[in-house]
Amino acid sequence: VMLGHSWGGAVATAYATRFGPDMSGLLVLAGATHPWKGPVAWYHRVLAKPILGSIFLWLVVVPFGRLMASAGVQSTFTPDSAPEGYEEALGLSLLFRPNHFRNNSVDTSNLRMHLARQSTRYNEIKVPTIIVTGNRDQTVMAKLHSYALHEQIVGSELIKLQGVGHMPHHVRPDIVIDALERLASGNAPAAGTHVYPPQSDAQKAAVA
Repeated sequence: VMLGHSWGGAVATAYATRFGPDMSGLLVLAGATHPWKGPVAWYHRVLAKPILGSIFLWLVVVPFGRLMASAGVQSTFTPDSAPEGYEEALGLSLLFRPNHFRNNSVDTSNLRMHLARQSTRYNEIKVPTIIVTGNRDQTVMAKLHSYALHEQIVGSELIKLQGVGHMPHHVRPDIVIDALERLASGNAPAAGTHVYPPQSDAQKAAVA
């Protein structure tokens, strides 16, 4: 079973178009799967440029990037909050190693072009597929990516989590684990769309 979250959704679906017979299941969590309108974030475009990117990297990203990272982390969890200690457990500081940060920007700048080609092949995916997305995701828009992917993969299961942002595996691990276990055990996805209502504060506290 291959699981892909966010950027990883592009990788997982690419693998499924090429090596589907080797897989027993595909689980896409808030995955980036389709080209979007408009450019990528301005700093990715700057960093992807050979000379200007190097200047920006060493004068701005290296000394100040970590100071702005917390806001970015929080935005991925919105409308929920990031778990306490999440940034340390994640090793967020590793993101700001110069070569890694720049390579990530180059990859992100090229992603839309690749998805424009790749997304035309999703109807070739025959492996059992479950797609999980939050309707409050402001990082990877559900309608553009997850809903469209569901329409292209025959027999796929689309799980819509109301009130959830870009991190369903943290906010609704019960749903994600159940989907993963069903695929791993060989159970066919429950084809169609399934909507889960927002959790109460008590339910969220129990998960935390």
